[in-house]
Amino acid sequence: MEKNYVVMTDSSADLNPALEQELGVDIIPLSVNCGDRTFLDKDVLYLGFSSGLSSTYSASEIAAQELRERYPERKVLTVDTLCASMGQGLLVWLTVQELKHGATLEEAAKYAEDNRLHLCHWFTVDDLFFLKRGGRVSAATALVGFISHGDCLADAEFLAQEVRRRLHVPRIEINYVGPVIGAHSGPGTLALFFLGTER
Repeated sequence: MEKNYVVMTDSSADLNPALEQELGVDIIPLSVNCGDRTFLDKDVLYLGFSSGLSSTYSASEIAAQELRERYPERKVLTVDTLCASMGQGLLVWLTVQELKHGATLEEAAKYAEDNRLHLCHWFTVDDLFFLKRGGRVSAATALVGFISHGDCLADAEFLAQEVRRRLHVPRIEINYVGPVIGAHSGPGTLALFFLGTER
């Protein structure tokens, strides 16, 4: 049966092209104006970048409201994921799995809302300069802390190996931090995202 909906997220989810294709999600680039793009014959579920980090979700809700008024017979749902990077990507992946197992669009949106506060984001950065420059930590904090590690890809592969060995996780995705998040975290960032009992 052909699906009659579209699941969308934005480029801050840091999904690699293979995952985008596997999930069948449309990615909205944050650095590009989406212009007049509309979906005339499909319902839409948009899982957006955390409203705590960007105004992207706010803008999506304005666009969604316009689409709801223009196409009242269609469903246009938005969810503030309260996530970033592959944490957002993981929530998109989990929500699409719900749809693949027969959930309605409304049930999938509720799943995302119910589980977004269980999505844990653990990360280290090589240099607090980028967090300070982006306003994510104060100047005083940036001077006190410093966290260092070697080549990021090697660290990511080591972390994946340890997670597999210790926790027997069947699937782990490794991807680069995209430019939206990377501008704030800087080179050498290592992050781990997982669904937990609480954040």
